[in-house]
Amino acid sequence: GHMEGVGTIALTGLGLTLPIILIITAFSLLIGRGGGPLLSIKLGEKDYEGAALLQGNSLSLLLGLGIVLTVAFYVFCDPILLLFGTSEAALPYASSYLRIYVLGTVPVMISMGMNSFLNAQGFTTLGTITVVIGAVLNLILDPVFIYAMDLGIAGAAVATVISQSVSALWVLFLLLFSKKIIIRTKLRDMRVKWESAKRIFA
Repeated sequence: GHMEGVGTIALTGLGLTLPIILIITAFSLLIGRGGGPLLSIKLGEKDYEGAALLQGNSLSLLLGLGIVLTVAFYVFCDPILLLFGTSEAALPYASSYLRIYVLGTVPVMISMGMNSFLNAQGFTTLGTITVVIGAVLNLILDPVFIYAMDLGIAGAAVATVISQSVSALWVLFLLLFSKKIIIRTKLRDMRVKWESAKRIFA
């Protein structure tokens, strides 16, 4: 908003990307809030194998949906923005931000969706750290990329993608390798079982 000369229109362009960002968020939460409670139920039943399958399947679903959304929003970026009411003046700013942001759809979805599985296993502090990592890193990187590197609104998108990628790596490290975690994801658990997928979506 304080970018000299173009701050207002750039901020408008950024705001117009919000519906698409919310769609990505919704798909992330579809899997995270769908699979997380089911995992808690499995843990309560002492069905650790079933819990691992749910967690692995959720990761696979997030990866698959993330790739589909990345391609769809990247290819149809401008038509979608115009559909949401973006003006010709704001379109270059909205498009510049969104085309970079959607390249980070997979890490955004993993950090958001798989974080539910940390919380579901009782590690709410680790789940909170996931959110804090992304938020604080974004605050630090925004001025670096927007002003210091003179990337403008594209710099804001780069900062967001990097921040969410670091959050995603944190979540993945915990769920794949940390000995603290009750249910760790194995490759065999990522093979999608449609019965599990249906329950997660439901």
